[in-house]
Amino acid sequence: AALLALAAPMELERQWITVAWALLMPAVAVIGLRLDVAELKTVVLALAGLVMVRLLVNPFVLEYPIGELPILNWLLYGYGLPVVCFAACSWLYRSRFIAESDERGGVTQGPMGKALNERLVGVLTGGAIALGFALVTLEVRHFFHREAWNEVDLTLMELATYGLAWLLLGRALLEAVARGAGRTFDFAMHLVGAAGAAVLVLGAGMLLNPLIFESELGRWVIVNRLLYIYALPAALAAWAAIGCWRLNKPAAAHVMAATAMWLGFLFFSLQVRHGYHREELSHAAPTLVEWATYVNVWLAASAGLLWMSKHWRYEGLRTGALLIAGAAAAVIVGALGVTANPLLTRQEVGSWVLLNWLLYAYGLPAALLVLIVWLTEGDAMKPVRAAGSVLALILLFALVSLEVRQGFQGSVMTLRWDTRPGNMEWYSYSAAWLLLGLALLAAGIVSGGRAIRWASLAVTMLAVGKVFLIDTAQLDDLYRVLSFLGLGVTLMVLSWLYQRFVFRTARTAGDPDQV
Repeated sequence: AALLALAAPMELERQWITVAWALLMPAVAVIGLRLDVAELKTVVLALAGLVMVRLLVNPFVLEYPIGELPILNWLLYGYGLPVVCFAACSWLYRSRFIAESDERGGVTQGPMGKALNERLVGVLTGGAIALGFALVTLEVRHFFHREAWNEVDLTLMELATYGLAWLLLGRALLEAVARGAGRTFDFAMHLVGAAGAAVLVLGAGMLLNPLIFESELGRWVIVNRLLYIYALPAALAAWAAIGCWRLNKPAAAHVMAATAMWLGFLFFSLQVRHGYHREELSHAAPTLVEWATYVNVWLAASAGLLWMSKHWRYEGLRTGALLIAGAAAAVIVGALGVTANPLLTRQEVGSWVLLNWLLYAYGLPAALLVLIVWLTEGDAMKPVRAAGSVLALILLFALVSLEVRQGFQGSVMTLRWDTRPGNMEWYSYSAAWLLLGLALLAAGIVSGGRAIRWASLAVTMLAVGKVFLIDTAQLDDLYRVLSFLGLGVTLMVLSWLYQRFVFRTARTAGDPDQV
């Protein structure tokens, strides 16, 4: 009877042979368990091997007729039924082995022994997962390529869909592990999750990145395909990281968290790029405002990650925040400081005094850096706080100086021979720097921060140096007098503030280091 059952599928068309073999598996398993014929386990293993070879490593599968409908096609029959058969056989044998173990006091006996029984269940479970993985992958391929789905042609949307599907499958396997599934599910969960993360990080993040290869993303701002390609996978990866962390799987949690942060970083960056250049993501040169938007978005994301790391106590979030802040700092130095500096390149910053793009490009990043410095804590973060404070001070100083320049030159303030500063502009720089020094000192007194007072001293000394070294040579008599007069008044105010608040507070506290 067994031989006849095995021979029957041979008479069917080749497209149906594999499904027939798969359907034989639970039938043979039931017969073997009912009649206690241990040899039929070997038959089930042989059938499982034939099905997996036929469906997983057979290139002719791609030439079979599939149908036009997505999901509801012959793939669901050709792979879905074998998945059910493998899962049914695994459940039958696992239930029998558990029942035998309970009856015999935890010792599973029988012709094949405990190790062989576990291997049989593992092969059947692994086969069901592998066939399910193949089914999901082929369904995605068929969805994007109905007519010629076996051709080698990959788009960004399709690649992102593979990553999404595999992350969802990995999350489902993780849920099964949480509910007590065996080691096969745990191994498959790691493998499928790693495949999804690799496809999204390397494929969507690098190889098919729309900054390198043009892709259709849509015309709308924010509500476009980037949400599907990067934001949704980032959310799934974060969900998977939380699940792995709860199951005490730190390695998998770190991988998923890193994937989520990388995809989130790409999503926000590409949304900024798409917002300024709908169709020319890979060609158009960024402007000052665009560079500033990258900096502000990255610094805000860094501050958000630092805030989450303080509440969730996860060091990976802080590491990601510091990396993103480092990228923002590099853009501040390279772009805002050099390549897109409105003093060195032609950049339109707006015609309004004070309320212009300079406030967005230099003032907002300075404020965000102050927020990041405030969110960092611990001795290990002292270099980060110091670097952030210095960079914030440089941005604030640049903002004040550029605002003065814009007030006299207008929207375009590139340094040229015909736009050299006049007496009033030279004098305004000195006055603005001295006022900035006073403001920093007041902020340091109110907050009690020594670093802010040192920053005030640095700005004031720079203003003093300018008055003595530049104003004396560049300014006419009246402006030279006003410059020295302003310097004297400012130094007197600074001296009074130090005597009235700083030195008195230090003497009262008995700590001379507070000065």
